[in-house]
Amino acid sequence: MSQKQPMAYIILIAFFIHLVFLSYLNNFNVAGLPLRSFFVIFCGGLVLLQGSSYVTDLKLLNISYALLSMLGLLVSVINQIDNGVIFAGLFRLLQSYLVIVSGYYLLVNFGYKVIPYTVLAVAVPSAVVGILQAMGMDFAWQIREMLGAVQNTAISHEITEVFVNNRSRPPGLLLFAIPQTYLLLTALAMSLFLYIRAYERGEDTHTFLFLTTVVFVGCVSSETRSAIGAAAILILLTFWRVNFTLLAGAGIAMTMVLMGSQIYSAQLPVKTDAETRVLSFTDDSAKGRMTLYKYGTELVLQSPLGYGYGFNSKEVAPEYFSNEKNIFEYAPTAKVQYLTEVHNALLNITHIYGVIGLAIFVIFVYQLSVVRWFFTFVLVGYLLNAFFHNNGIMLGDLYFDFFISMILYYKYYVNRLIECQPATPKVDHSLKYAVHM
Repeated sequence: MSQKQPMAYIILIAFFIHLVFLSYLNNFNVAGLPLRSFFVIFCGGLVLLQGSSYVTDLKLLNISYALLSMLGLLVSVINQIDNGVIFAGLFRLLQSYLVIVSGYYLLVNFGYKVIPYTVLAVAVPSAVVGILQAMGMDFAWQIREMLGAVQNTAISHEITEVFVNNRSRPPGLLLFAIPQTYLLLTALAMSLFLYIRAYERGEDTHTFLFLTTVVFVGCVSSETRSAIGAAAILILLTFWRVNFTLLAGAGIAMTMVLMGSQIYSAQLPVKTDAETRVLSFTDDSAKGRMTLYKYGTELVLQSPLGYGYGFNSKEVAPEYFSNEKNIFEYAPTAKVQYLTEVHNALLNITHIYGVIGLAIFVIFVYQLSVVRWFFTFVLVGYLLNAFFHNNGIMLGDLYFDFFISMILYYKYYVNRLIECQPATPKVDHSLKYAVHM
C-alpha cells in the first residue's frame, strides 16, 4: 500500500469522531444542529478537495440521490410543505450521501479493512455494555445515564425516562434500543465480511467469530425481535455459503443464547412480565403492527405521488379516521395508528417520495445486491429489519451507509482493478473478494 497523505488521516479521524457522536452523543447539539453533522460535512468537504474522481466514480449513488432529492423537493412543494422542513429532509439525504462518499474515499486510500474496523471499534463496546445492562449491572446503566445527561435535549430526557430509568430494553451506549440494533446489524455485517476474507485467505478466523458472537448477543440483549431475526438469518446464510460445518453449530449456539436470555430475563427483578419480549409476540407492539401496515398502505393508495418531507402518519391519523377516509376495516380497539408511526421503512419512503421514489429505492438496492453474493445476504437481512422500523436506506440510517460505501468500493474500485490488471498479490483473481490491499 502506498504512503498516505496527511489529509487522508485527518479525514479518517474526523470520520471516526462522526461515528462516535452519531452513536454515543447523537443529540449533542451545537447551533441547533447535532455536532456529528458538522463532522460529516467536514469529511465530505475534504474529500471533494482531494479530487473529483471520488465523487464521479459513484454513478449509481449520484444518479439515485440526485433523482430522489429532486423528487422530494417537487413533492414537498406540491404539498405546500414548510421550507424549513424541506431543508431538513434534503439535509438528511445530504448527510447520507457524504457518509457514503467519505467511506468510499477511505476504502480507496486505506484498503478494505478500514471501514469494518471503524464500525466495530464503536459497536463492540456498546454491545458489551448492552449485554451487561441486560444482566442487571447498575454501572452499565449508569454509563448510559451519564451520556444522556450531557446531551441535554428534550428527546434525550424523554427517552431516558421511558427506557433508561425503567431499565427497559438495554440500549448499550446509544440513546435507546432501536438505534443500538441499527449499529449492531451493520457491525455484524462487517465482522462476517472480515471472517469471509480471512477464511478465503486461509488466515485465522477466531477473532472475527468472537466479534460476531458478541455483536449477536448484543442484538439479543436489546430485545429487538426483527433485528435478532435479521442477524440470525445473515449468520446462517453466511455459514451455509462459506463454511457449512459451522452452520449447525451456529444454529445451536443462537438457540441457546435466545433460550438463555428468555430464562435469565424472566428472573430479573426489573422485569414486570413473566417472560421477556424476545420470544413473545403478544405485546402491544407486535399486535399493533397489522393495523399500522393497513393504515400505511391506505395512505399510499390515497396519495401515490407522496406527501413530501416531514410527513408523519401519526399526526394525520385523527383527521383521517374522523373523516372516514379509511378503505380497510379496523377493530374499535385499534388505536395504535394515533400513537406511533407506521414502523415500516418501505411505507415511509413511499409516503415521502411516492411510488416513483419507491421505484428509485428498489433499483438502487437491486444494483447494490448484485455486486457480491454476501452483499445480497446482508441486504436481505437488513430489509427484513427495516420492514419493522421507521429508518432505513435513504431514510436516515447512517450506520448502514457505512456498509453501502463498502459495496460501492467493490462495485467501482475493486472491479475496475480486476478488469484492468492481471492477477497480482494486490489483486488476487482466485478470491471471490479480490481487494486492493
